[in-house]
Amino acid sequence: MFALTLVTIRIFAGAIGQYCWKFAMSNMDEIDDIGDLLQFRALFEIFTNEWVLLGLVLYAGFLWWW
Repeated sequence: MFALTLVTIRIFAGAIGQYCWKFAMSNMDEIDDIGDLLQFRALFEIFTNEWVLLGLVLYAGFLWWW
């Protein structure tokens, strides 16, 4: 039962982490091409977004725990 609980937590952490990334990227300014994505302003905005950071923490925890 303990192992099943751990697997369930891992699955939810991974899914919630990916949802946080999707939510964060859906609320960003529009990126039309690779040139827009490679600008410092766009990268700074992406990696300082609290939803992206939360998603990274959850997903990294999920991968580490796995």
